[in-house]
Amino acid sequence: MPRRHFLKAGITQAGLFALMGSRSSIARATSKQIIDRVQSDTEGTSAIESNQRGDASHEASIFLASWRQPHRHSEHYAGLIRADWQRGVCSVERAVRLPGRPHGLNVLQDGSFLMVGVRPARWLMHWHENHQKLYESDDGMTLNGHAVASRDHSLVYCTESRRDDQRGYIVVRDAKHFEVIHRWPTEGIEPHQLLIDQRQRLWIAHGGIRRGTGDRKVELDAMASQLSCMDSRDGSILGQWSLPDRWLSMRHLAWAHTEAASGSSEFGDGLLGIAMQAEHPSATTRVHAPVLAVFSGDRIQTIGGGTEARGYGGDISAAPGGGFCVSSNRGRTLLWWHPQQTGDIKAIASIDEPYALCHRERDSTVYLACALGVARWNRQEAQMLAWPKPMMLDNHWVLRS
Repeated sequence: MPRRHFLKAGITQAGLFALMGSRSSIARATSKQIIDRVQSDTEGTSAIESNQRGDASHEASIFLASWRQPHRHSEHYAGLIRADWQRGVCSVERAVRLPGRPHGLNVLQDGSFLMVGVRPARWLMHWHENHQKLYESDDGMTLNGHAVASRDHSLVYCTESRRDDQRGYIVVRDAKHFEVIHRWPTEGIEPHQLLIDQRQRLWIAHGGIRRGTGDRKVELDAMASQLSCMDSRDGSILGQWSLPDRWLSMRHLAWAHTEAASGSSEFGDGLLGIAMQAEHPSATTRVHAPVLAVFSGDRIQTIGGGTEARGYGGDISAAPGGGFCVSSNRGRTLLWWHPQQTGDIKAIASIDEPYALCHRERDSTVYLACALGVARWNRQEAQMLAWPKPMMLDNHWVLRS
């Protein structure tokens, strides 16, 4: 949709967007399907991002994504999706068939791609130009869906679990041949997403849930979710934090994006956002549970509100104002919180199947994959493009350029 249509609808510099799609259709989005409501919330927002922003409205975006066709047992693919915002079209530039459902995706320094199978998978796929190669976890181990490269790009760290006792490990692999170099215990159950900061520390979200046959959740009354910090050089545990509400499962992580007055930006050593999923025995308590926690200094704080998410935080990304966006496909909503905001996290979009999120730090633009297509939003504008064909994107994606 051209930018002028959003401006006519009332979206301003601090505007928010709302997107609504049909549950039964993955057809091309029209103006009527896209805009459902427009809200404005200028309180406490920073002018730095808009003052330092370049005009990126006509640039194309390329995402590393994974998807399948809408029918249930279709094959899974990973590839590059190009969103041409000026022409208003999406296209698939390259694709490779995967051996199963993927989860976390990584763009490595040499421009190659690493896809990790969804828990409890045994496979990694490395894809470089026209060649791809599969790697398997060691016997007795399962991959938990995420990986991250070391600061010098020579190593890859994966979250894994032992099959017998389900204890968590960080498995360190050589980034060229993916051979296992180290296996470090995380002292937790179900390590999931991990990030690395500028001080070479690994931050690990442990879901804390034991799994039975077919990945079924078991022994929820004994779940023990925690955030851990590990030295990426030797595997030593530097800290562990848990929440008072033990029924909240910490799963996905994102660094907040901050911009100095000079316009330079950096990640790390600031706010760490944590997307959570509620496992309370009471359905009422579960759907009203918070979906965002923020770690700063030496403590975790849950952010109230967000009941539209129904207790399920899917993906998380940095967002305008030094905050975070959290998606919830169960609640058909996208939420936004930032530190200057007084009160709870707020729903800013209602849309079918919102899940994968990523963020461009240069202009603090958030990109969301949903049933109808890809949406982008910053405090200047909002736009949505339809998928080039019927396709269902998976949980995560990465902005390549």
